[in-house]
Amino acid sequence: LALGAMTQGCTLTELAGAYAAFAHGGLFMPPACIRRIESADGNVLYERSAAATRVFAEDTVELINEMLTETAVSGTAKKLGALPFPVCAKTGTCGSDAGNTDAYSVAYTAQHTAAVWMGNADNSLTDISGGGLPSHYAMLLFKKLYSGKKPRPLAEGHAEECGIDRAAYERDHVVTLAADNEPGAFVMTARFRKNGKPKTVTPIFSAPAANASISCNNGCVFIDLCDAEYYEYLIKRSSDGKISTVFQGKCKGRFADQNICENKKYVYTVTPYFISNDGKRIFGKEQTLPAVCLKNRQADKDRYGEWWKQ
Repeated sequence: LALGAMTQGCTLTELAGAYAAFAHGGLFMPPACIRRIESADGNVLYERSAAATRVFAEDTVELINEMLTETAVSGTAKKLGALPFPVCAKTGTCGSDAGNTDAYSVAYTAQHTAAVWMGNADNSLTDISGGGLPSHYAMLLFKKLYSGKKPRPLAEGHAEECGIDRAAYERDHVVTLAADNEPGAFVMTARFRKNGKPKTVTPIFSAPAANASISCNNGCVFIDLCDAEYYEYLIKRSSDGKISTVFQGKCKGRFADQNICENKKYVYTVTPYFISNDGKRIFGKEQTLPAVCLKNRQADKDRYGEWWKQ
C-alpha cells in the first residue's frame, strides 16, 4: 500500500508521518500542514495542539534507526551517505520490468523527516527508482536544512548488545547466546530489545558432545566424528585391561585405527574439547563406543570351509 500505484493507499504526508515516529523515539503525532494562524495584529487565531501517542518501544526504535542508518551508508539510499552526519533512510520503488510508476525516498534525523516521491500524475512509466533521484533530492534537502550545523543525535542506550553463537546461527539458523568459554572465532555480536535477548545458550560449546559412530572394514577401525570443525578430540582405546591414548588433536571428521590385532576386543572412548580464549581445554562429555572385534578370516575359512560354493 505504501508504494503507491493505486487509488486508495498511503499519501506522501502519511508516509512521512509514519517515519517521523521513529525520529521521535517511537511517539506518533498525526502530520499536519498548519502549525499556527495569526491575525494581522499578531493574535493567535489557531495553534495546533495534538497529543503524542507511543506506537513503538524505545529499544525497537533504536534497532530500526541503526538499520536505516546503514541503509543510507551502504544500502539503497546510499546517495544520502554524502551528508557529513548520520541520517536514517528507506527507499521504495513500484514497477515491473517494463518500468516504474512510483519512486520514494524517506529520510529522517532526530529533528526532521523528509519524504520524496517521483512519478507521473497519469501513472505512466519512468526509469526512476527510489535509490536514484528521490534519494538525491532528499540529500539536497538535508544539506540545506543543516547548512553549517549538524542535527542532534538520535536517542540511544535502550537496546542491548550481547554475544551469540556464530556456529548455531550459520549452521542451524538458530539464535543462541554464546557460551562463557566459547572461542572468539565462533562468537558474533548482535543487538536486541531488552526483553528480546535469546534465553538459551549454545549447546555446541556449553555441552560439547562427540556423537561419534564406529565401524570396521578391511582390518581397520573407523570412528566418524561430528562437529569436527568446532572441536578437537581425545580418543582412548582399551583392550585386555590396558587403556591407551590413540589420538588427540584436530581431526577432519574420521579417525582410522590400523594398529589393532585380530580376535581381540577393543573399546574406544571419545571426548570432544575446545580451546578457550585463555588457552584452557574445555572438555565435553566422554562417549563410550560399542565394543569391536576383528575376526581372523583365514581361521574362519579353515574352520568352516567354503561351504557356500557347494
